[in-house]
Amino acid sequence: MKRSHRVTGILLASLICNAGARCQKPGATPMPDSQRSAANVAVRDVRILLVNGQPQCRISISGAFTIRTNTKAVLRGGKVSLTTVSINPQRNIVFGDRVLGRGVFDVVPEAGATIDLARQDGRKWTAPRRYPGFLRLSTDDHDRLRVVNFVDIETYVACVLPGEMPARFHREAQRAQTVAIRTYVLYEMASRSHRAYDVRATEASQVYMGLLADKDFAPARATTDSTRGIVGTWGSPDGERVVCMFYSSCCG
Repeated sequence: MKRSHRVTGILLASLICNAGARCQKPGATPMPDSQRSAANVAVRDVRILLVNGQPQCRISISGAFTIRTNTKAVLRGGKVSLTTVSINPQRNIVFGDRVLGRGVFDVVPEAGATIDLARQDGRKWTAPRRYPGFLRLSTDDHDRLRVVNFVDIETYVACVLPGEMPARFHREAQRAQTVAIRTYVLYEMASRSHRAYDVRATEASQVYMGLLADKDFAPARATTDSTRGIVGTWGSPDGERVVCMFYSSCCG
């Protein structure tokens, strides 16, 4: 989304959706109480699209890692630095000099290891950015590279906050923003469960910064923790549901 510089935009979006604007409002899937958030909303990992349709990307991993399918490990390794991930002419996914094959492969750092990714932008490369969780490598419908980051929802919210609101804004504005971020992504997760990803890492969804330096990320994490599990809901005839909460710096 556009960078949010006015909490008014958040409040207005909430009021519009609660008043019955054209927002589809999917319900939450019932889950055991142990897996529910504070608002009784079913939660799974958020799937963030990092690379889509580009010919390649580069990945660094600071320690031990495993690349696996949903049934088995296909590669185990140690520290790697800016290894190229690409699609070869046979439409196989290639990790460095290792041909993984066709299909879906998860790159999972072991405990204590971190993972960085650099994207190709035309002929240039973006600076590597660190991401939490794990990465899923696959191809799109046109046999082009797709990379999706899987991360728990509260970490996702903390990684979005610095990209959507300046750190100098009042703490209560920051807290309101985390609620808007969390509500928006939960709505998108319910609406797009049939897709390979829930949200993009850009303004097309919400600006997902990944893991910033500790001095920048720690305050965002603390603010997120202060609103953990809080989302915007509305009372539908079928029960409480997540609001369609869009927000913008200029309210559209």
